Order: sequence, then structure tokens, then C-alpha cells
Amino acid sequence: MRLWVWVYGLALAALMCGIACGTPTDSAAPGQLIILDDFPSDYIDPRPVRIWLPPGYDGKQPHAVLYMHDGQMLFDSSLTWNGYEWQVDETMTRLLAEDNIRPAIVVGIDNNGPRRAAEYFPQAILDSVSMDLYAPLAARWLGDRPLADAYLQFLTRELKPYIDSGYQTLPGRDHTFIMGSSMGGLISLYALCEISGDLWRGGVYVDALDSLSASGDTGCDPSLSGCLSPVPAAAHTGSRRSPDLF
Repeated sequence: MRLWVWVYGLALAALMCGIACGTPTDSAAPGQLIILDDFPSDYIDPRPVRIWLPPGYDGKQPHAVLYMHDGQMLFDSSLTWNGYEWQVDETMTRLLAEDNIRPAIVVGIDNNGPRRAAEYFPQAILDSVSMDLYAPLAARWLGDRPLADAYLQFLTRELKPYIDSGYQTLPGRDHTFIMGSSMGGLISLYALCEISGDLWRGGVYVDALDSLSASGDTGCDPSLSGCLSPVPAAAHTGSRRSPDLF
């Protein structure tokens, strides 16, 4: 396993510990942040997509791509529910300056507020859930219906092709990453389980996965249905999770 794969995971751990469509923002942060205000989809509701281009990106040299969930938490503290951001741009820039990672584009996909849990809950688990358990589960987390499979279709059939066609990327599995925290970690793991292994690598940061990391089991575990938290624990505790699931 190449060292830089692990370094991307450590970069995300560092992020967790630090508490006009298609146009660049005026952010003073390093690199260039492009916000697509209402990215359309046939699978899920439109939402902002935030594309961060690292310093020195000139559209000529192909870059790896890191897809991250909860996009409104990544770059701008004025947009977050708790007034903190994950400082993705600052951290990526620092790691690039230290020559610890190679250049990568970051694509942040905003969550959809009330439907966040429905989009991030691993949908295939529901096939093995009894109706007695499904009803309260759906009432608490899923609203009118589960949306995780539709969200993955959006990522693979619409967003990734858009990014690969509009920017200089390296589209293969060794250069494409999907990462998230808390329920964003669950949907990242679900993507790794449900979508072809040739598409991307991933990072998962969620307290509920401690037992999986300790055992070395990287498969989808039905017990994940009981391991959900709507708020990334690392944002409160400063905890660090190793990228054991890469």
C-alpha cells in the first residue's frame, strides 16, 4: 500500500482535530474554491458542490481527487452549524508545502439538512431488518424513504464524470478517494462495499467503527445500523481515528 494513501487519511484526521454557480469565491484561504450553488441531479435534490483547487493548479497537470461529504463543514466556518470548519484547504496546503502529499482536488458535497441521515444511512442493511425494527428506524432517520443508493448513483454517474471531464484529474481507483466523518464515514464505507472496488479508495472516521478497526475486519457489518451519530464526535472531542479501513 503506497504511503501517500495513508497520508491522505492522516490529513483528514488532522482536519477532524482542528475544530454564483461555477465562480471562484473571495476566500483568503490558499488555493481556489469554486462553488456550484445548485448542482442538478436525477437521483437526489440539487445542492451546493464545493471544488477546491490546490495552489499551483493550472489545468495542465492531472490531479488526484478527494470526495468529501458534509461539504458545508469543510472550508468556511460562517456556513457551519457550530461555527467551526474542518480547515480542509489550510491543512491540504500545509501538507503540500511539507511535501507529504501530492497535489489533489477536493470536492465537497453539501449534505441536505433534514435528509442527511436518509442519504448517508447504509441502505442495503434495511433488507435484513425486521418490520418491527424498521418502523422506528425509518421514523427517526429515514423520513419517507432511504436515499443512500440514490446518493451513490449521484456520486458515480453524475458528479464524478462532471469532475473528471471539467478538471485535469487522474480518474482511476488509486487516485480517487471518498471520505467522511460520523454518518459521512458510514456512507463512505457503504460506497466502498456497494460500488466496484475499481472506482475509489476511502477513509472512514466514526466512533462506531472502533471494533472493526481493532479486529481488522474491513467488510460491511450489519451492526452498523445501530451505530449512528448525527454529529461528528471528533468535532467535539478532538479524537483521532487511524485510517485502518483503507
